Amino acid sequence: MPYDKNSDTGKEYKNVYSAIGNFTYQDKIYDFDMLYSLTDKDSYEVLYFYPL
Repeated sequence: MPYDKNSDTGKEYKNVYSAIGNFTYQDKIYDFDMLYSLTDKDSYEVLYFYPL
């Protein structure tokens, strides 16, 4: 995805990716949609997380 800029703070997010997936917690399956930005080679920042 192209770079994204927060309209409130002006912070620019680079290397923005989207992901759709699921995880299991206490024998229940949860689906989700999220956007995240890589901050360096080992770390990321979640920009948006939405349970489906």
